[in-house]
Amino acid sequence: MADNEVWRTNRRFAESQLRFRVRSIDIASAEAAGIEMRRVGVDPAGMALMAPKEVFFNLKIAGLTAPQANILKQDAIASGGEAAVAKGVVSCEINSTDAILSGTVKQLRRLADKLKAQPYGLPIAGKSINEALDRLTNRGHLVFKGRSRSFDVSKGALVMGVLNVTPDSFYDGGRYQGKNVAIEAALRMADEGADIIDVGGESSRPGADDVPVEEEIRRVVPVVEELSKRGLAVSVDTVKSRVADLALFAGAEAINDISAMQSDILMAEVVKRHGAGVALMHMRGTPKTMRSETDYEDIMGEIFDYLFGRVEVAEGFGIDREKIAIDPGVGFA
Repeated sequence: MADNEVWRTNRRFAESQLRFRVRSIDIASAEAAGIEMRRVGVDPAGMALMAPKEVFFNLKIAGLTAPQANILKQDAIASGGEAAVAKGVVSCEINSTDAILSGTVKQLRRLADKLKAQPYGLPIAGKSINEALDRLTNRGHLVFKGRSRSFDVSKGALVMGVLNVTPDSFYDGGRYQGKNVAIEAALRMADEGADIIDVGGESSRPGADDVPVEEEIRRVVPVVEELSKRGLAVSVDTVKSRVADLALFAGAEAINDISAMQSDILMAEVVKRHGAGVALMHMRGTPKTMRSETDYEDIMGEIFDYLFGRVEVAEGFGIDREKIAIDPGVGFA
C-alpha cells in the first residue's frame, strides 16, 4: 500500500474515534449567561448581544378560550417562540385550554407586544406575560413592607423566629407560656439572628381546637407590646381580625394569616387600615379538616392559583403588593 494511502486510512480511523465533550449548562439569568461566556472568552460586545438569547423561559397561562389560544399560538411562533395548547383547539372542539409559552425573554416580550393589537381580551394576557417576565428577571431592590419598617430581601432569605405562646403547640410543646418566658425566648432568638418574631396564640397543629378570641388576645397582645417596646420586629399568627387589630395597635408589623384572610371577612380591612404587612398562606380547610395531599392533580398549579387569587383579593382591598407575602403552606394540606 502506498504511503499516502496508509496515511489516509490512519486519518479516517483517527477521525472515527474522535469525540467532543458536550454537556448541558443551566442558564437561568443574563448574569449566568455572562459568566459562562466569560469562561469561553467571548468578546464583551458580543456578550451583551447574546446573553438575553441564552435565557430561556417556560410560562404557563391558564383559562384560554379556543380563539384566544389559536391567536396566542400563531403570535408565539411569529415571535420566534412556541405555545403548546390542548388538542382540539385548532378545530375549536374544546371550550378552554391552558398553554405553555416557551422562548427567550426577547421572544416572549415580542409576543406580549403582538397581543396588544389582538381581540378577545388578549391585550390583558400580554400585560400578564410582561408582569411575569418582570418578576423572573428582576434582580433589583426587593422589600417586604410592614406597618412601620421594611425588610430587604434582595440579598437572600430573612429568618423568622417562631414564638408559640400556646399550651398545645405541635412545634415546641407549650414551652413559652407566660409573658416573661416568652419575652426571654424572643430576645434569645433575636440575638441568634432572627429578623422578625412571629407570635402565635392559637395552635394550628392538625386537629387543634379553636381558641376563644379573648383568650388569644390575653396570650398574644402583652407579649407583642413588650417586644415592640424593646425594638424587635413582630408579626402575629392569627386568623381573627380583633386579635390582629389589637396586636397592630400594640406594635406588630405584620399579620401572618394561615387562612389567607378567608376565616374572618374583616381581616383585610384591619390590615389595610393599619398599613400593615400580611402573609397569605395556602391551606385546604382548617387545621381540623385539612385534606390529604393526594387530592391534588397539579399541586404547583393549584397552589399558584389559590395564592394568585388571594393576592388579588388583598390588592382589591387596597393592600399594596409590597406588603403581601405568600406562603405555600408546607405541611398544611
